[in-house]
Amino acid sequence: MNLTSLTGLEGVNSIGEGINIVDNNSLTSLSGLVNINHGSIEILIIFNNILLSDCDVQSICNYLSAPVGTVIIDDNAPGCNSEQEVKEACGLSVDEINPINDFTISPNPFNITTQISYNLPQNKSTTIEIQNMNGQVVETIVPENNYGFVEITYDGSGLLPGIYFCVLKTNEGIQSRNIIRL
Repeated sequence: MNLTSLTGLEGVNSIGEGINIVDNNSLTSLSGLVNINHGSIEILIIFNNILLSDCDVQSICNYLSAPVGTVIIDDNAPGCNSEQEVKEACGLSVDEINPINDFTISPNPFNITTQISYNLPQNKSTTIEIQNMNGQVVETIVPENNYGFVEITYDGSGLLPGIYFCVLKTNEGIQSRNIIRL
């Protein structure tokens, strides 16, 4: 069942964990979440909502100004298609630093193994997290090389089939890609 609106949730002021809005084909706005205390949000996942274009509600904007946990905003309609787009809509300054170049995962979808590759122009402390759809870390990889072109063969045989997030973190930024285990 797809939600068409979050109207009626204006009275909710605390989450206590995370906001996870995924695979909703009818929702166009997060306006019902306007009164949530951003300090109660630990995880923010807004993913694969093809009509969702209005994400710049006050609670989300406040959280994005200083997030304390995972933020994944991707594969939504324009205006809500990335963390950068939502920050811009919120009027937050957006750093143009791109600390991770050429971040790819191939093949994707994959059966057992896939190649995670990226290029770091400077030496940076790096970790890779594989997260489930709830933003929970199911595996952490600490690459040996933190500079230049890095390619890692990831063995996902321990994952159940499904959609996951591959989150590449450095001390200057975070980038995320969806991965699908067949």
